Amino acid sequence: MLDLLASTKLYCTGTIYLNEFQHLMMVKVLREEKLTMAAHMYVGAKLGKSFTEPPPWNLVDVFRDLNPGTPCIFILTTGADPTSMLQRFAEKKGWVAGDRLHMISLGQGQGPIAEMLISKASKNGDWVCLQNCHLATSWMLRLEGIVEYLSVGATEVHEDFRLWLTSMPSTSFPVLVLQNGVKLTNEPPKGIKANVNRSFYDMTEDHFEGCVKLRPWKKLLFGLAFFHAVIQERRKFGPLGWNIRYEFNNSDIECSMMTLRMFLEEQEVIPWQALSYVIGEINYGGRVTDDLDRRCLLSILRQYLLPDVLNDDYRFSKSGTYFAPKEGLLIDMRSYISQLPLTEAPEVFGAKSFLNRKCIPYMISLLPTVLLNDLRQPHVSQRLMMECTKSVSALSIT
Repeated sequence: MLDLLASTKLYCTGTIYLNEFQHLMMVKVLREEKLTMAAHMYVGAKLGKSFTEPPPWNLVDVFRDLNPGTPCIFILTTGADPTSMLQRFAEKKGWVAGDRLHMISLGQGQGPIAEMLISKASKNGDWVCLQNCHLATSWMLRLEGIVEYLSVGATEVHEDFRLWLTSMPSTSFPVLVLQNGVKLTNEPPKGIKANVNRSFYDMTEDHFEGCVKLRPWKKLLFGLAFFHAVIQERRKFGPLGWNIRYEFNNSDIECSMMTLRMFLEEQEVIPWQALSYVIGEINYGGRVTDDLDRRCLLSILRQYLLPDVLNDDYRFSKSGTYFAPKEGLLIDMRSYISQLPLTEAPEVFGAKSFLNRKCIPYMISLLPTVLLNDLRQPHVSQRLMMECTKSVSALSIT
């Protein structure tokens, strides 16, 4: 009964005792680890799903607000890298990286080189991306002067020129640049559904349909995206998820997708062992420094990169909720992802339900001490719940 508390209404002799907000209070008292899921349901019911499932943004909408004197500033967060997104967007616009999109990571001695790139690009109409501005503290004053010069509308600045900046939050970043620029932050998605959705949101139809072995490609592509989401979300469990907190990001899965496609196109038979080694030991394992974490990562990967994934009846979890959908179009894949649960159960991570119960001592302290020795008896726990329900409903909170 307690396991259903966060997702069901409470009844007693056919009468509903609690409204939505009172139900949320009940979850807070009895099952605090379910409070996040209950809060999502409450906000979704009152305000709409758009407040609980924000769509991933893209640079198409942002680009409309940019001009040669208005830079785009990416405020970096841990686990999110906008570089690949910018490169894909620039390629669609015709500004290929290395040709018309010039990227440089700032640091010691890179300031004059960046200034030279901006000077040439502003005349030719190219794009310049200055990465990690927070590492060039001494050059920030010069950057402020450059942006101020561009913002006054100098005649020699090409109308196609764009300036892109990336920086961690820093007190040395010029205020003038912040005021003149469009500020964006690309936080890593939270939850299995949001992570998998991010992997397929920016994918094009040509990329999705561009492999020789379409069925294995689409099946394993989803398995790879699901694996990436699982190892990302294990961090929320602290030491129970990983002994050391690792910062996996988009570059890991993009490199693994390229590896997967290369093996499928160049090999007649899928080399499962080589595929697992390159993705597990090199692409992702290169970030892992703890031996037990490495063993755990490889064990998780073996659940999603194996021949059984190619079968339509293979499931990623015991409940059968998660699986690689049948071969179809990219829109079908996105439709399936949109139907996944907003919050995932611990079974997805191969754990029991008690993994989420981080506040058990707090919840136990709320119960009457006279019943502590009898909590294992089902009729006593149900009676306690009904008594708490009556007490809360007596408050007449609306």
